[in-house]
Amino acid sequence: MRRATTIATTVAAALALSASLATCDDLDAALDREPPTGTSAGSPEPPSPPRNGRALLSVDGDVRAELVFGELTEPAIYAGGEGSLSLVWRTSSFELFTLGGDIRLGAQPTSATLLVQLAVDLGDGILAFSSDDGTCSVTVERAARRQLAGSIACTGLTDAERTTTIDVEGTFEAGGGDG
Repeated sequence: MRRATTIATTVAAALALSASLATCDDLDAALDREPPTGTSAGSPEPPSPPRNGRALLSVDGDVRAELVFGELTEPAIYAGGEGSLSLVWRTSSFELFTLGGDIRLGAQPTSATLLVQLAVDLGDGILAFSSDDGTCSVTVERAARRQLAGSIACTGLTDAERTTTIDVEGTFEAGGGDG
């Protein structure tokens, strides 16, 4: 009889806890633990993704261009701070500059976990470049909740067919998601 009472009490306590957690607005506070990095106990909502952005790239080599990427495309994925992101900027003629993967403050080479892509309109077609092998270096100067800013430098970046080689230098920024 005592075992049945203990089991019933345990089940009742678990159900009560489950019900209180299901209606709790702040799960971290209910469990008496620290919120995950990048959030605060008072704001359980994650920051919204950036809405605005701009990148300015100078391309030299087999292709020469000054590119102004004045629009950040949807979906933009960046929660602020260091960590994962996926951002695509575009020009008015649909040229693209993509930065994706894991970022941290300071300079880091492209790798399997940090990718840079560039699509340039040549007039008679689009030429695409991609770096995940260290040919580009991404420097993140600001990685805040509402703003990302940095620069990029690529040396000897080739297209998929390895027929066109370029060097790229420029800056990028994204922000405005929360406010």
